[in-house]
Amino acid sequence: MDATITIMARNPAQFTIVTDFPPRTCDTSPSFARSLASLALPQVSAALYACTAAWRIPRRRQRHDLLLLPLAGRLKAGIDGRWYALSPRRLLLAPRGSWVQAEADPAAPPRLAIIVLRADTAGGIPVQVAAGLPWAVQLRDEDGVEALLLAACREDAQRAPGWQPAVHALVIQALVAVARRAGARTAIRNPASAGALARISPALAVMSQDLAQPLRIPELALACGLGAVQFRRLFRAALARTPIQHLHRLRLAEAQRLLAGGALVHEAAEAVGYRSSACLDRIFRRLANAPPGRWRQTALGLT
Repeated sequence: MDATITIMARNPAQFTIVTDFPPRTCDTSPSFARSLASLALPQVSAALYACTAAWRIPRRRQRHDLLLLPLAGRLKAGIDGRWYALSPRRLLLAPRGSWVQAEADPAAPPRLAIIVLRADTAGGIPVQVAAGLPWAVQLRDEDGVEALLLAACREDAQRAPGWQPAVHALVIQALVAVARRAGARTAIRNPASAGALARISPALAVMSQDLAQPLRIPELALACGLGAVQFRRLFRAALARTPIQHLHRLRLAEAQRLLAGGALVHEAAEAVGYRSSACLDRIFRRLANAPPGRWRQTALGLT
């Protein structure tokens, strides 16, 4: 046996690992890096729109995250009353829960890639919140985001075998490229919020593990090494919501996933920790602007 080992050790190496790639720097915060490391897309769809001069999105509250990228032409879009002029390589990211409206430039109707998704990081936090991304990002050709989103739209339209993981992979690549482009600004965009998010991240992980469990603030605070009062203060500073409000959003997202998969309303309610369908109904009406039964029918294409 010793002789065999000696002979193998004298064999020349069969490969080397190449490490001389051109350096790429992205000066960002540790919380920004952690948010991208845990990025997941539980829901995503992609479509390409050729708009007329009369195209518009009436003012409405977004149920999901929205990526909107003009490939040609121009439009203007508003998020919570703030307006952005959009043209090719200027991407709009509208977070769920925001009020969105848009309209085409009649002189140059746009051709749009529109991606509707849920882009979450650890604990079910939207990637825009976790990474501090701006609502509008000016891209460059070398980012490759336009090509990635166009490929995602093509996959979604053709639906060849394996199209779902292909769409997810393409959109994740695009989101990472967008985040890297905006990274230099996100490092200092809101350091207080980023610091608070880092402090409560252990609690976010605990909350997402078993949504049927009741909310126990002392246990969550202990997981973060904080007192209950300080934990509540940092939670609101990080996410602009209370722990119970965040738990309702996590439960809503999971209930939507279950309903879209064919579960009945009472089954989804029980799975996410609500005592009755009426409890889930209240959350859906408040956060999704529709009762769960109607939402399920729409998701399953029954309406």
